[in-house]
Formats: sequence, structure tokens, C-alpha cells
Amino acid sequence: MEASPDVNVFLFTDIEGSTSAWEKEHDRMAQAVALHDAILRSEIESRGGRVIKTTGDGVYAMFADPLEAVQAVLAFQLALADPVNTGGMPIRVRCGLHAGVAVERDGDYFGTTINRTARIMGVGHGGQVLLSASVVDLVRDSLPPELSLRELGAVRLKDLAAPEQVSQLVHPGLAHEFPPLRSLEALPNNLPQQLTSFVGRERELAEAKALLGKTRLLTLLGMGGLGKTRLSLQIGADLLDEFPDGVWFVDLAPITDASLVPNEAAQVLGVREEPGKPILQTLTAHLKSRKLLVIVDNCEHLMDACANFANTVLRAVREVRIIATSREALRVPGEQTYPVFPLPVPERDASVESLSRSDAVQLFVERAQAQKPSFALTEKDAPAIAELVARLEGIPLALELAAARIRALSLQDINKRLQNRFALLTGGGRVLMERQQTLRALVAWSYDLLTENEQLLFDRLAVFAGGFDLAAAEAVCGVEPLMPEDVLDLVASLVDKSLVMVQEADDEMRYRMLETIREYANEGLVRREEQAAGIVRHCDHFLGVAKAARDQLKGPEQAQGMRRLERDLDNLRAAIGRATGGGADPVIAVKIEVALMRFWILRGYATEGRNNVRAALDLPEVQAVPVANAHALYVGGTLAASQSDYAEARRMLAACLELRRGLGNPRDRGDTLDAGGDPAERGRRHRGAAERGRGAGHLPRAQGSHR
Repeated sequence: MEASPDVNVFLFTDIEGSTSAWEKEHDRMAQAVALHDAILRSEIESRGGRVIKTTGDGVYAMFADPLEAVQAVLAFQLALADPVNTGGMPIRVRCGLHAGVAVERDGDYFGTTINRTARIMGVGHGGQVLLSASVVDLVRDSLPPELSLRELGAVRLKDLAAPEQVSQLVHPGLAHEFPPLRSLEALPNNLPQQLTSFVGRERELAEAKALLGKTRLLTLLGMGGLGKTRLSLQIGADLLDEFPDGVWFVDLAPITDASLVPNEAAQVLGVREEPGKPILQTLTAHLKSRKLLVIVDNCEHLMDACANFANTVLRAVREVRIIATSREALRVPGEQTYPVFPLPVPERDASVESLSRSDAVQLFVERAQAQKPSFALTEKDAPAIAELVARLEGIPLALELAAARIRALSLQDINKRLQNRFALLTGGGRVLMERQQTLRALVAWSYDLLTENEQLLFDRLAVFAGGFDLAAAEAVCGVEPLMPEDVLDLVASLVDKSLVMVQEADDEMRYRMLETIREYANEGLVRREEQAAGIVRHCDHFLGVAKAARDQLKGPEQAQGMRRLERDLDNLRAAIGRATGGGADPVIAVKIEVALMRFWILRGYATEGRNNVRAALDLPEVQAVPVANAHALYVGGTLAASQSDYAEARRMLAACLELRRGLGNPRDRGDTLDAGGDPAERGRRHRGAAERGRGAGHLPRAQGSHR
């Protein structure tokens, strides 16, 4: 028999007690493991299976036929029962079988099915063969008479998802009696069961667990909705065996009184308050002889209390480790921080095969299937799914909220409505905290914890498109009531609170906001009635950037100038789009185009420059300033000539020449493009553009063919 084309049976095996055996009898163990490997591979391949890879002293294999998988494991265990087959060295192997859908990538398989198979194997004992309910359903009616199944009941696995119904394979030649399974219930912990699977994050899991082996305080940093809590829980579940006194989860989200932090931890750990003693003192005394892991979740609104708790415990107790989740570091001696980012987003034109390997896509598809079982990643829907995941920037909570809409809306409808993502992405589970019910509430939770000046800078940063540097933030945002010198500390604070992301490029720090965060900040900017003024400052600053880089393009610093313009291209495009779209003085768009003319040609973006010039020339404000009109015609004609469009080049340059003749020498009158014409007239254009921008109520997106 065979499973459906999309379902395979996976096998994980592991030698019980192999570490101590290697240490005590290395040579005999080496011979025994080599024989073990040969027998196992032979039984797997002779029954149509494939060994995917070895995993320490075990293997990970795949079968298309469930019954052949069971027969292969049985034959392998029966062979191991005779010590002759392992060189006289007794070996006991635990095996786990599970059936499901997995994603194939470079000859390997990935996904929750694989993780669950490994965890089913992990709860067993040497000599025991465990089958999940999905495998039992496939083989129950076709087992030979000598084989039977013993139901062991529902078992909580370390993936924290729903319990798994597990059965044991029974055969006269196999051992029958084993200790209780190593389920989550059998180990001391209070880790909450999760109703959905843990998707992706393999790299983050491995790195965080490695860091926790070197430090006693690991703080997972990130904005709300990135999955810090879920990641911390999975780390704790994976490390249960390393902490004999347990892994304990302390959720501080409902706590508003900072003095209750140690009380909450004590309650979770079963510590009672003693008369006349601070609870923290009683707690540390209780922990002195114990080896355990404490997960302190949602520290951001109780920072000082959490820092004091962690510092006191770590100083007083040697064998306790702490994982904290927060928007910012606790700043406790010995703390190791680990930033949690959104899930990587695939290209919008990626193939179905490529999309299927994306954690972000897999998360959305799995959550959508929970709402609509027939939902699937298909060739037809692949572009819409790729667009949705990209628009939501791989933010796990946003993906889950969007998936919750799949029962009522098509993918195309969801993508259309994502223009107002805060209105669409509502309707989290009723049991979730209020701040997790909608994307807006989640961002508002972080925003409300900021100081007044942090909130002001946060809102003002909304004018930036893509990344920005500190100089840009100081110039655009450092105005009353802030000063430019205030901006550094405020930006650093927003970085610490995970509302602004930072990266180093070419020995320079660059900052950016996720688009979801930026949209929320822009709403605040509109409420403050500062949007129009912010756009004008943004356009003026990046005009200066363009002019400075233009001068570099003419000399030996050309490469540096090109890098500078490429780095700020999103903001330059935004400035041009806002100026031509009514958000600022349209003449600024012409000035930026003059500065960028050489860049457009060198970079191969002449088409974009020409489109921008045509848009500017159609504006009455540009037509009313002859010098601006002439410069726009000159840039447009030059760019047309660079693309061999000589008809348009001739027309534009002739019109430019006629205008210039009518102007005489503009410098004699101070009427140059840099001056922008009469100051009063320039002010009128700024005010008119600002009024139009204010009326629009949003930040116009950057224009051009190379967004």
C-alpha cells in the first residue's frame, strides 16, 4: 500500500545511552555502530525507503509505503536483538514513525511533520518502536498476524502543539514492557500547550540554544508580534532534559504593579512567602540547590523590576538560567541579547517550489488551512500569496491575522484591503490578550510605553522611505520641541525598544522602520498636524544629499557618490514623488532631477528619470517658473539622448534653448534654479503643496519605474 502522493512516512532512530557507551568502550562501540548503520540502511533501502541523513548515532529516513516502513523497522529491531549482529556489543535503539506532508529542499525535508517525527522518537526508550496516529490509520488493516499495536494514549510532545496519540509496535521478538514515555507531563514544567504548530526558526532555535549554553541570561529582543514568546517556549521545551528541576514560564503581560514581579515568579515556582522576609530572598534560597530554567515573558513594561529580579537571582544562584523576552535589553551584568526579526520574505515572482521553502509562506498556509482546510499553495495562487507575505513583511502575527480572514475573503481581496492593514488585520483569538487581538493594538502597546519625546521622534520618522542615517534623522526630525542633538539618544532608545531596526553598511549605521510600524507612526504624524512640514523638511534634506553626491560624480570620488545615491535612493524617489504629487514644492523635484541626471545615466535608470521629468513638466507650478521649466527640459532631453531617443531629445532641448534665450542670464537677476525664483513665490508654492499634502492625509509613495 502507499500513502497519498503528498504524504510520506518518516522514520527517526537513536541509540539509547550512546554517549556513555562511547566514553567507556570506544573501540567496541565504533564497531557496533558501523554494523548498526549497515543493517539499518540495508533494511530501509530493501523496502523502498531512503536514508535522508544520519543524525548522530541514528538515521532519518523516508518511505512512500507505510507498511514497508513498519516492516523495515521491525526487521532492524529483530536483527539488533542478536548481539552477534553488533559485534557482541548490546545496542538498544528507539524508533519513531510519523506520516504527513513535508517540504523537500536540496534532497532534505523540512516542516512540522519532520519535527514531530523526531519528537515522537524522543519520548520512547531503547528497543521501543512508536507510531503516530497518522501511521496507525494507514497500516492498521494491513498488519500481518504476528504484529499488533498497543495504544499508549495521548502524549504531550516537546513541540508544545496538540498531544499526539501514540501506539507501540508489538511483536513476539521485541521487548514488550518499557518505562513511561518521556512525555512533557513526565518532566517538571508549566510550559503551556500551543494549539498551533511551531513553524520555521530552525536557525534561531539553534543559535539561541547555543548562546544559552554560554550565558545565564539570554534576552530575546524584538517588537511585538515577531514570535519572541513562542520561540522562548520552544527553546525551553527543547532543553527540558538539561534541567532536572524543570523549565518554568512566568508571563508578566497581565502584571501592572512592578513590585509583583518576584511574587509572580514565586507563585509559578511553588514558593510561599515567609513572614518578615522579602519574597525575593525566600525565592533565591529556594533556588540555591536547584538546576532549572526560568522564562520571563513580556518584560518591557516592568523593566527595572525585571532587571532587579534577574540580577538578584543570577548573583545568588549558580545553576539557574533565565530567558527574558522584551523590546529592549535588561542591562544586567552578563546578559546576552539575541534579536528576533521577521521571517525572511521570498521574492514576489518566486516559483511555487521556492515559496514552499519559505517559513513565512509556510506559516501563512498552515494557519489558513486551519480556517479553510482546502486552502493550498498552488501555481494559480502563488503570486497572490507571495504578494501578501511581502506586504506583511514576514511579521508572524500579521500573517496569522491575515490567515484568519481567508474564510471570508479571497487572497486578492485581502491584498487589496491591505492598503489599510490596521483595519483588516483584526480578529485574533478571543483568548488572546487585547494587545494581540489586532495589529494596531499590538503596535499601540509598544507606542504607549514610550516617553513623550520618543513618541514625537517615532512619529516624525514616518516620513522616511526605506533606510536613513543619523544625519538625515537629525535634519528632518530635530526641530522644535526637539533639537538635532536630542535625536541620537532618542533613535538609540527606539532601537533598544525594537521599534527601529539598525544595520551596519559600509562602516555606517543605517536605520529603518518596518512598513507596518511606519504606517502607525504616520497616523501619529497626521494627528499632530506635522505631516506636511515633515515632508517639506524631508524633500529639502534629500535635495541636499543629491546635490552633494552630484559633485562627487564629476571627479575621482564617483564611486563614493554612486554608493551614496544608491543607499538613499528610496528616499530620493519618495522626495520626487511627494514634490510632483503635491506634498511639497514641485520645483524641488526638478532640482533633484538636475542633481541626479548623471546618476540616472550611469546607473541605467534613464527611463525612470525621464518619467519623473515628464510628470514635473505637466505641473502648473513648474510651468510658472521658466528657469525650472528650462532645467527640466534640459534634463529630459539629455536623458532621451542617452537612450538614443533623438526625436524627443531634439524637441526638449530646442524648447529649453528657447526658454533660456527668453530668460537672458538668470544669474544676473538671481533667478537660478538653486534659488528657485522669487522667495515669496517659492514660499507660496511650498504652502500650496503643504496644503495639498495635508488634505491627502497620507504620505505619497515614491514614484518611478525602479521602486
